[in-house]
Order: sequence, then structure tokens, then C-alpha cells
Amino acid sequence: WYDREVWRAVPQLRELRELESVDSQELSDQLRQRRARLRIEAALPGVFENRGARSIALSYAGYTFPTVFPVEKAQFQLLLNHFALRLIIDWVLGFAMVFLGILVTAAIIPDMLQPGSLHLLLSKPVSRPLLFLAKFIGGCAFVFLCVSQLIIGLWLISGLRLDLWNHRLLLCIPVCVFLFAVFFSVSAVAGLRWRSPILAIGLANLFGAACLLIGFAGWLADSFVTENDRITGLTVSGDQIIAATRGGNLRQFDPAARQWTDLFPDDPGRNDRVLTPVTLSDGRIVTARVRGGRVNLFGSGATPLLLLNAQPPSQIEPSIELPVGTTELFPVDNGGLLAMNSGDLMMAPAKVLAPASEEASPPAPGESDPDQAGDQPSSDGSAGQSASSLALSATGWLPRLIKMMGGPSDGFISVLPERVTLAAPHALGLGRGGEQLYLYSGGRLLRLDRQPDDGAAEPRWTHSAQTETVTATQAIWLSVLDDRLLLFRSDEPPLCYGPTLESVTLEGDVAEQLAELKVVSAISCWRAGAVALLAGDGRVWVIGTDRQQRLSAQPLPGVREAEAMHWDEASGQLWVAHHVDRVSAWKLADAHTTGSSAIPEHRQVLQLRPKLGGWRWVERYLVTPLRFVTPQTAELGETIATIISGENAMQVPFAGAGETTVHRYRVWRPVLTCGAFIAAMLTLGCVYFARADF
Repeated sequence: WYDREVWRAVPQLRELRELESVDSQELSDQLRQRRARLRIEAALPGVFENRGARSIALSYAGYTFPTVFPVEKAQFQLLLNHFALRLIIDWVLGFAMVFLGILVTAAIIPDMLQPGSLHLLLSKPVSRPLLFLAKFIGGCAFVFLCVSQLIIGLWLISGLRLDLWNHRLLLCIPVCVFLFAVFFSVSAVAGLRWRSPILAIGLANLFGAACLLIGFAGWLADSFVTENDRITGLTVSGDQIIAATRGGNLRQFDPAARQWTDLFPDDPGRNDRVLTPVTLSDGRIVTARVRGGRVNLFGSGATPLLLLNAQPPSQIEPSIELPVGTTELFPVDNGGLLAMNSGDLMMAPAKVLAPASEEASPPAPGESDPDQAGDQPSSDGSAGQSASSLALSATGWLPRLIKMMGGPSDGFISVLPERVTLAAPHALGLGRGGEQLYLYSGGRLLRLDRQPDDGAAEPRWTHSAQTETVTATQAIWLSVLDDRLLLFRSDEPPLCYGPTLESVTLEGDVAEQLAELKVVSAISCWRAGAVALLAGDGRVWVIGTDRQQRLSAQPLPGVREAEAMHWDEASGQLWVAHHVDRVSAWKLADAHTTGSSAIPEHRQVLQLRPKLGGWRWVERYLVTPLRFVTPQTAELGETIATIISGENAMQVPFAGAGETTVHRYRVWRPVLTCGAFIAAMLTLGCVYFARADF
């Protein structure tokens, strides 16, 4: 594929330019392979995952693992903290250690009840409850010594061999002992009642099986019931509220019935991906359903753009074909639509966004339909071809291959400057009125200005400013606040830029507040002069400026477990989807009108709480109470993951194509349920031991 003259027109990253400047004879085989990889990534942007220059190779006792893992150190650290160490502690220390610990300590209480031992112990000036608790603490102390050796060994291995010194790993020692105490409390009470180690072991194992079954039922409810209904995208047009769900469905809220209704039949087995619906300037709602899009970013076929009427009843009508691989849609004020995929940014003007039924007009009298004429047999008896099929065959296989990998489709044109392509991660921010576009791609920040409409068939955009910025490894978002551009990163503090993309320093308390947030998404709220942030912990923060042009940030009061946001410019309200499928509307206070000393107060103006039905009712009123009554020992793994990583949420690195999935850890629920169960069992044991006749 490589031809030096042809490759000159391909944008090249710094690493590739450095390798191209070196003679091929001076490069090792590994560097030549690396150069070939970078060439393919540059020639087909967005098709192949960008791979770092360094990879992880495992070795032990002088032997190297045959496979090199294509992950960098930061990614490997994420996998180690959130997955590998958690699995080791959950199953090796959690399952094996608890089972072996119960086998060893089950005889402590029955041996104490032997006639010779019990008479000697009760002759001492100590109460029976204190004696029972002392034996229980002694069994936990034995396990504490064993667990300490294993976890300290893991800490030394990860530090000495992997160069990852995570001191929070040592905090898992008391958590593992706490997990053992849950099962040992059952064993201790059973041994106290029946004085049999074997029976104590059996009852502890049966209790563990019951906890496992209830936890599995909760996992099924979370994965196939709650997650399918969880809102991932939201838009509002007049009285219509349209939402996309993680289960691949598009729903409309029915205020009369107080429930969500499906706009097309549910088909959970196909792993479809519904793009976040957006509202155009004329009130129409636009979205798309990518068949198989959760597994494959490019889907399994052509994806038509779906249009919904501005007024109810909502009717879905297909429109032009969406560019393949589209991950996000952006409306512009002139009625047009921007589509961003893995390597390009394309725009469709308002005049082409019409339902398919309106695009095709009947032929005039006396004229024949060219499509129908092309399908009629020719004079020589061979079947004719339509104009579209002739055009497709004339273009050859290369344009079709480019289109299949995310190229433009009919009606969409690229707005990117020459020799500019998008590289993951990338983001788009719209200026007020849609006259400016801010793009981030591959460490570059660009500003595109739209030219005045001079009667040209296609809108024209000019490249007005550019700057080199930091290279992000995870998702990023761009939002415009007045005359400032805010760049948010999910793993680093935010950055601020001026109108000409000059760097602006964030000062004061807002810089410290934003640096601690794990950003999930960000949108600009134009009328309120603010930016809304969705944090990883489920809270929504509003960033605004006062009369002194100082930034301030405050959370929306009472908002927890937020899933998606939408700013409705027509009503000037911020809509937030939270608690799976609930929706609330907020009126944001304008800091410019409250003065510099007053803190603007945001007030909730509407809350929609849909009724539960079907499996959601079973999950809410049957499975959830069982999970609160029984100790959720399996969920202690999330507590361990929080301790190891130092984070209470994780952006899932292996989510579906085109999705940003955040998993919020349940940190305190398993601690409270397990702690309450241990206290109840120890109280039962103390009361029985004090009143029974031995």
C-alpha cells in the first residue's frame, strides 16, 4: 500500500514523522513494524484503534509470555486496579480464604463447650457474652494474620515487578477480615447451638449459597431489567419528551398514563444502539437506530436518519442515510445537522432533512420514472441497471470501502479542513448561534468559522485558529461559556481557552472543585450563561460566571444518580434524567443578575416519576428488599475496587461501541448490610450463651 508520494498528503503524527525521517536500514524490525502500524492508522483514521508506542509484556523466572498486550502503563494500571486485583481479592481471598477459614475456625466454639474447657473458663471472672465475643475475635485474628501475608505479598509483587506501588491495597486487609466475619458469625452461632463443627461448616456454606443466589438474582435484575430501561439520551420539543435507553430503544413519555411508551418494537437480542435524540431548530426530533451498533461501531447495514414530528402524536419517518459509524449528532441553529463519526465531521443542511416519502416526487405526465425504467429489460433482452447501480459500479470498490468505514453519505458533506481528520478521543463544541465549531482531535484544538450564506450549494467553513494542547487518553468534552472554551477530561483537571484559543488559567475555588470531578458529559446552557457537568458520582454541577467574570460551580440540590442531560433553549430549562428513568426540569439562575455576593439558586420546576410495571415492579419490591435484608457479600468487591482505585465510579473501558458507560460503585450498602448482620448474629449468640444451661 505504501507509496511515498501518495503518503505525503496524509496527516502524520509526531512519532510517525520521526520514524519517516530515519533511513529504513537504521531501523530495527520492531521499529519498522511500528512505522507500518502508524502508517495504516494515519491512512484509515478512526478505523483502527490507536495503539501506543509502549506495550506490556509479562515475564516470570526468565520466561517471557508469548503475547505482548497492546496497552500502555496507564491503561494497564486501570485494568489492574479495577479488575485484576479485585478478582484476586474477591475470589482467591474472598471465596477460598473464607471457605478455608471456616474449616479451620469452625471448631473454636464447639471445643470451648467441652466439659473440661467450659468449666475452667467459666471459673474465671469474665461474663459469658464477653467470653463468646473473645472467641469470635480470636478466630478473626487468625484469619487476619493469613490475609495480611497474602495482601502484603500482592502489594510487593505489583510494586517490584510491575512498578505500581499502590499503598491503598493494604487497606483491603480489614475488608477481607470483615468479609470472613460475616460467615464466621453464622458458624459461631451454629456451633454454639448444636456444638458440632461439621454442622457449623454446613450451615455457613448454605448461608453462603443463599447469599450467592440472591446476589445473582440482583445481578440479573440490574443487567436485564434496570439497565435496559436506563436513559442514556434525552431531548425535549414542546410537550414531547423523547429518551433513548441503554437497551436500544426509543421512548416517549405519556403524561396521562405516567409511563414511557416505546416508539418502535423492542428487540433486545440485536444489540442495537440508539443515538442520543436531538431537537432541530424547527422543532423536529432526529435520531437513528444502528443495527448491531453496540457490538460493532459501524453497524450491520445502512442506517437511515429517523425524524419525529414536532407535534404529537409522534410518528417516526426515515430520511436520508446516516454516515456509517456515526456516534453523535449535533443540531445547528439554521436547521442543519452535524454528524460525528470515528474519523470525520459531516453536515447535512436543513433542505435535505426531509422524510423519504417527501423526497421522491411522482414523475410528470408523459415522463417515465428513471428508477423504474432502469429496472425494465433492455432491447437486447438483458436486464438493465438503474442509474444508482451504474453510478455505484462506476466508482469502483475503493469509494465503497471508504463509505463502509465511515465516509460521507448522500446529503452529508465534510466540514473538516483539508488534511484534518479526527483521532480518538475527539470532541466537538458549538459556539452561540452555531457560527463557530471547536474541535479537539489528537492533541490539537481547532476553531472553524462558518461563512455567510452567499447562495452556494454547500455551506463553507474556514479554519480560523488552531493550537496544540494536551493529549488525552480518555473521553473529553468541549463546552462554550460566554467567550471562553472549556475542555473537560475524565481523568485530568479541565483547561480553559479564549476566543482565539489562547490558554486561560483557571483560578480560585472552581479550579479545585472541577479538578476533583470525574466528568461524564458536559453541555452549554446558553440562555443561563452556564455549563452543566454530569459527574461520575451522579451529581450535576452548574458552572457560571458572575459580574466580575469569575467562574463559580455548584451542584444541583438533591440530584443523585443522574444519567443524561438536555438543555432546552426554547424554555430555558435544564432537563436531567436520573434514577434510571425519572426526569426533572430545572430553571437555572443567572449569576449575572444576582450580583457577585449572592449565590444563585437553581430551582426545580417539574419532576416526572413514571409508574413501575412488569419486571421493574418485581425488581423494586421483591429483589431489592431481599438484597437489603441479606448481607451482600459479593458487593464488597465494589468496596474493595473503590479502596484500591481511590474512585467511587469507573468509566467502563470495554463498553459498547460509541457508548460512554460509567459504573458507580456501591460502597456503603454492602458495608451496612454486612455490619448489621454481624451485629445481629453476635447479639443472638451472646443472649443464647448467657441464658442456656451448659
